[in-house]
Amino acid sequence: RKKRRSMRESPIDSSSSSSSSVGQCHNLPPLPRKVVRTPRRVVVLFWLLGLFNNASYVIMNASAKAIASGGVALVYIAGELPGCLTKGSSPFWFDKVGYRSRLCVATILMFAAFALAGPVGDGNLAVQLLGVACCSAQSGLGEASLLALASRYPNTGADAVAGWSSGTGFAGVFGYAWFALLSIFLSELQVQALAMVILPPAFAATYLALLHLAPPKPVQEEEDDDDDLEIHRDGGGGERDGGDGGDDVVGGEDVVGGEFVGEDTGGDVGVVGDSSALFLTKGDAAQPLVRRGNPRRPRHRHHDDPSLPAEVGLTARRRVAFAWSLRPVTGAVFCVYFAEYAMQSGVWAAMGFPVGREKARDQFYEIANWLYQCGVLVSRSSGLVYAGLLSKRLLWTFAGAQAVLLVFFTLDAARHFWYDPSLYVLCFVVGLFGGALYVFGFRAIAADAPPALRETAMTVGTFSSDAGTSVADLAGLFIQGCLYERNNIHGATVPMHFCKSPSWR
Repeated sequence: RKKRRSMRESPIDSSSSSSSSVGQCHNLPPLPRKVVRTPRRVVVLFWLLGLFNNASYVIMNASAKAIASGGVALVYIAGELPGCLTKGSSPFWFDKVGYRSRLCVATILMFAAFALAGPVGDGNLAVQLLGVACCSAQSGLGEASLLALASRYPNTGADAVAGWSSGTGFAGVFGYAWFALLSIFLSELQVQALAMVILPPAFAATYLALLHLAPPKPVQEEEDDDDDLEIHRDGGGGERDGGDGGDDVVGGEDVVGGEFVGEDTGGDVGVVGDSSALFLTKGDAAQPLVRRGNPRRPRHRHHDDPSLPAEVGLTARRRVAFAWSLRPVTGAVFCVYFAEYAMQSGVWAAMGFPVGREKARDQFYEIANWLYQCGVLVSRSSGLVYAGLLSKRLLWTFAGAQAVLLVFFTLDAARHFWYDPSLYVLCFVVGLFGGALYVFGFRAIAADAPPALRETAMTVGTFSSDAGTSVADLAGLFIQGCLYERNNIHGATVPMHFCKSPSWR
């Protein structure tokens, strides 16, 4: 009897135990989401590409005093404007040219740069500046292309971007060491010629190895047979074609992004909602940023080749509007680059202990840039240790601190109120701020952009850095001229006689 009773009670006990277990399961914390990491060999290849791509640019900057001692900013301008134009135009044509073709052109430009700045342009300033310009175009084309490619990898390319950033940081130390050490034994022309023989082949071999590993294919918009527009509204209460509310979607992918104002189509155009969804309004209707079946874009293009970029079915005006929507991050990138390169091309070229001796000024310029590059290396490599994101407020804090350092160095170079070798510590700090904003700024751009437009967003980010640098180099001509006049130094490319006035003092 007891056995039968226990058999009758056991199902009840079992179900009771089961329901209790279910209740306990509901109280358990959710399992952490597994983070997919980029293969280590891919990160290493991006590190090498960052090193080779930027080493040529740094070598040109290191030889700026030798090319044009009285107008260092001339070398900086020639080293920035072509790259800035390349990056500025890239959102309009990068989606039509494959990565393999672009990187092949970058290799040819790197070879031409060292040839013109070295053996071919011996003693001819114009030819040497042309070589610097080729280097600028090569560096800009390579950086915009490879950062865009990095964004395809897992976790919005966080590991690949970190590898690239660390490599570019080491390129600064490598480039200045290359020039400083080899200049002891070789002439400037021989240093450039040696770089011409080594760097372009190494760059080509590395990007071919990366493409051989078959990068992830680009995220594409979904293609439908109709030309209906998807309507996406902010938040969970939105609606779309025959679906429930949910997160903003473009082409079947989640949208995490900045503000967007689209093409003027004849009505009031603005942003729907407050989470910056990528669609625009015309009257009472909402139009998405990306149409399904957009007739402006080829529908039959094959993407079996991973070296092909993502297709972007946007008009030129919408591309500009999308680029403008990234300003919460790209604005900080612009500001930090303007501040640090105004210091390098203008202020630091007019400092030395004592300032009246040319050799002392050359020594300060060299040591300050060495320490700056070391700071960049440390902070850009931090992305390999910390895989997360920084808030936009913190990114703007870095930019503001860099601007404060620019004001401080400029006033100190004019008035000498803190004028001793302890200033070198602040040169290292300048590099820390600039490098940190680079790696975490591009991570933020990749994380905020819609997947189908992520590659385009990264090219916009590279343009913001070059735009800040180009404006800084132009300002550096006047800053250096002004500080030369203030310290009674002759030989400035742009004399600024009014800087001797009592009011300026």
